[in-house]
Amino acid sequence: MPARPAIEIDVGGTLTAQVAEGTLTSATISIYDENGTITSVSGTAATASGTTLSYTVAAGIADAIGRYRARWSYVVATVTHKRDQLFDVVRAVLRPTLTEARLAADYYGLLKGRTFASGMTHTLALTTAWSELLDLVEMKGSEPNLIIDPRALEPAHAAKAAAILASNFAPGAQGDWQQWAELRHADADRLLTQALTSLDFYDASDDLAPDASEQDTNRRRTVFSR
Repeated sequence: MPARPAIEIDVGGTLTAQVAEGTLTSATISIYDENGTITSVSGTAATASGTTLSYTVAAGIADAIGRYRARWSYVVATVTHKRDQLFDVVRAVLRPTLTEARLAADYYGLLKGRTFASGMTHTLALTTAWSELLDLVEMKGSEPNLIIDPRALEPAHAAKAAAILASNFAPGAQGDWQQWAELRHADADRLLTQALTSLDFYDASDDLAPDASEQDTNRRRTVFSR
């Protein structure tokens, strides 16, 4: 299951969702807070572009920690559809620190002079890899937004991005790159497990205060691989 979207408290952020029914013509959104009460965002116009829904949640709406619910109402080919989406309002959103330059340096021999199929780019690979990595963090029993320092995830992020790039080499690339990509996906899983069991600070109490008990507990955390 994909990781839930997260928005930082008193900052806000953008929600997005993909629809399967076809090209959108219009959409509205209603947002319910952590207590299930509807906010001032009620039947408010949302952006409908292609098959993507989006709406920017203002800081004043995301004003309490908890799990919120967005109800999208959208029109495809004159038919109205409704969909619920859960998202979390958190103290700190985990964001990637791996850069394209670092990825290129780590995998220089792989990436030098390569062309990619299907519109794949380094930027898209990094974005896709990060999303998949967050899903894996949740599958391994951790909450992504309680990881305070994302730098520990850089090696796993780089391995997964490299795997995605290798899977999208243009036709005619020499070598068994699909097998290589599968090995890098496995590396990413292993590196993520190592990172989660050796984090300096996993904020289990969700208060942004690195007390000793959290750090001691973190060093004993058990993380299960897929």
